[in-house]
Amino acid sequence: MSDVLSGFGVSRGVVAASGATTLNDNELVMVDGGLGTVSVAAEARQFAELARDRGVRMVGTMIEVPAAALRARSILDECDFVSLGTNDLAQYAFAADRQLGQLGDLLDPWQPALLELVRLATDAGLSAGKPVGVCGEAASDACLAPVLVGLGVTRLSMAPGSLAPVRASLATHTLEDCQEMAKIALDASDAASARESVRHRANVSE
Repeated sequence: MSDVLSGFGVSRGVVAASGATTLNDNELVMVDGGLGTVSVAAEARQFAELARDRGVRMVGTMIEVPAAALRARSILDECDFVSLGTNDLAQYAFAADRQLGQLGDLLDPWQPALLELVRLATDAGLSAGKPVGVCGEAASDACLAPVLVGLGVTRLSMAPGSLAPVRASLATHTLEDCQEMAKIALDASDAASARESVRHRANVSE
């Protein structure tokens, strides 16, 4: 699949290094980096058209800014799946630079406002009948994973070392449990109370 995004002015090598990741020979997802963040449906449409013209059957985009989460349904009309990058999404949602340690609490993936953005995207995925994933720190949190599933997330992407604890956590809860924990987290006043309340519901000790 040479020159996947020649229309964006980058070669396949640059694509691999700076933003677009090939999941397999027929699946491609656009991520933040040299290509820029997908904020509107028109960007997703352009990317998807270029990829499909070059034989990619499954094309997805990253949702990493609030505008994209709010308009996830229109983005999903243009591609086959989306994945939420919660680290960047939190940074832009709270206008909190990740380099400023004193703002770390705002970047906690348990922030109810961030989870609300996730819910908006998953609602769009359900409406469109298309997968919605989460990657990054949030996906690798074994206690948060059931909450994400309860919100409607269908894919979790994480480092190999996190697979076992996340799998074990999900295996102990029904979908109804996950949905209940998602509601608890959304109704919390802040990240700390969301985490504490869900851990108490799940009977997870520190």
